[in-house]
Amino acid sequence: MDVTRGSLNRLSKENEELKRHVESLSCEKNEQAQQIGLLQEQLNDLLRRLYGRKSERFEDPNQTSLLDLLKWTEQANSREEEAPKNERISYTRKRPERHGPRPLPEHLPRVVERIDPPEAERVCACCSKEMERVDEVVTEELDIVPTQFRVKQYVQGKYRCSGCMNRDIVKPLPPRPIQSGRPSPNLLAYIVISKYLDHLPLHRQEQIFKRQGVHLARSTMDEWFGALSRLLLPIVEAMKRNLVRGHYLQIDETPIEALDRELRGKTKRCYLWSYGKPAGEIVYDVTTSRSGRHPHVFLTGFSGFIQTDGYVGYNEVFAQRSVEHIACMAHIRRKFFEAKHAAPERVEEILGLIRALYDVEEEARELKLSHENRLELRQTKSTPTIETLKERIDALAPIPTPKSKLGKAIQYAIGQWGAMLRYLEVAEAEIDNNACERSIRPVVLGRKNFLFLGNAKAGGERASVFYSLTQSAKKLGLNPFEYLADVIDRVTTTPKEHLGELTPSAWREALGRTEKHPGATVG
Repeated sequence: MDVTRGSLNRLSKENEELKRHVESLSCEKNEQAQQIGLLQEQLNDLLRRLYGRKSERFEDPNQTSLLDLLKWTEQANSREEEAPKNERISYTRKRPERHGPRPLPEHLPRVVERIDPPEAERVCACCSKEMERVDEVVTEELDIVPTQFRVKQYVQGKYRCSGCMNRDIVKPLPPRPIQSGRPSPNLLAYIVISKYLDHLPLHRQEQIFKRQGVHLARSTMDEWFGALSRLLLPIVEAMKRNLVRGHYLQIDETPIEALDRELRGKTKRCYLWSYGKPAGEIVYDVTTSRSGRHPHVFLTGFSGFIQTDGYVGYNEVFAQRSVEHIACMAHIRRKFFEAKHAAPERVEEILGLIRALYDVEEEARELKLSHENRLELRQTKSTPTIETLKERIDALAPIPTPKSKLGKAIQYAIGQWGAMLRYLEVAEAEIDNNACERSIRPVVLGRKNFLFLGNAKAGGERASVFYSLTQSAKKLGLNPFEYLADVIDRVTTTPKEHLGELTPSAWREALGRTEKHPGATVG
């Protein structure tokens, strides 16, 4: 009896151990399945990035796929064999517009070259009478005169009294921005625009100038940049004060390399931050880290709403009672777009609802609504859609694993949802942060060409100044070269308390006044 009882106890223990082992293997299998799923997802994402379409534009859900089109064609061909050979089709379509060559811009100067037959040929073959000019045919072609250097001479007249001969009168030279090398405002503006707007590094500009017979060392241009950035810095500080006085801003950041002062010849990662309004000026700031303390310090005194992505570094800014966060719908959409393969039908429905929200924004733009009227349209049309969108996201939440792309997209959307709803409450706010992201793209193009900024402090300050002025002028529809050349020419003669009149927005307002009143002067 005791033997039987001992065997039963032993078998019971072995059974429990086997159960635990089976449970362990089952858990291990589930973990491996999840890991395989994640790796497969990463592989699919990599293949999509390598060979798939890079654009995130909205797709028409009603658009027929290529495979469906092939099936439909096969079915149509089979039906054609049974259908009558002849049928009459009638329909109405819009007449296509005729597209010819665009006329050349009217503001360009015309150099007229007259082409007439020689006098010997202007005699009538029938009556030998001289022909008269009765009409002409004008053909235009676009021409270019390559950039040319010139030397601007200032000739100062010297005057003295022929009787006294005790002193001469010479009118002083006009103020110049930089004495060393004596570059003109036009030359300085040209070099700045070439680097910070057209992304031409100084060594390439040096080579271009050599081909025109002018040796202008990059070290010299770099010294000019340092002196010029210090002159223009107060204008950018005035732009910053204008931004901080507002109540709505967008922020974004991107990494950029700079030389490390401690490790000679090595670079370190810095960050360039963009602060601006969708239809206003942009101010850039270069920092040595991505810490949230940098925007916190930059925005000292700001009160209102700030629109950003979900980067946690901004939490230090939003911790202030006077600042509230507005999230970005484009980032929410992007994460679902990247996870579309995980649950195509459900994710496609979510993307369709997001598209409906953007259709409301497009309608507001087409109708040219004011911010207040756009807010009313959002509350009427967007509010029901965004409520449905939240329901679909919540319903999808239990399905994917948290570490998968779809799981991360859902967690991101839920975490940002409260801040996302604020765009339905703030009239000036946009649905996304794309305007600020677009201000980052020129920097991304530039860093591919010049690789690093130079010294993190000095090079960062120059980049902040020149990017702020050139990109703001471009965004406001100004000619960046005309704006910068005029500002460089006037900055040394403008009193410090009036430097705010040289910001791109103030310069545009002054330009508008001169167009209405031609006798006035810009600024």
